[in-house]
Amino acid sequence: MDAVGFDPVDTGPLSEGVRLQPGTEPFGAHVGARELRAMLDRFPTTEHGRTVLASRAAGTAPLGMAR
Repeated sequence: MDAVGFDPVDTGPLSEGVRLQPGTEPFGAHVGARELRAMLDRFPTTEHGRTVLASRAAGTAPLGMAR
């Protein structure tokens, strides 16, 4: 990947894909690996992140998300 100009970023398990969906900071962002990791780390502090975490704790899915 380095040879073609890409840095891999491990975003975790499939269940964490919510951090990359529309409405999140990284969706459509054109940033390097370091900034993408920072965005992913900030997710729990965003409004969408708090909604997802609260829904998971309650055992429900936020509107528009399959559980």
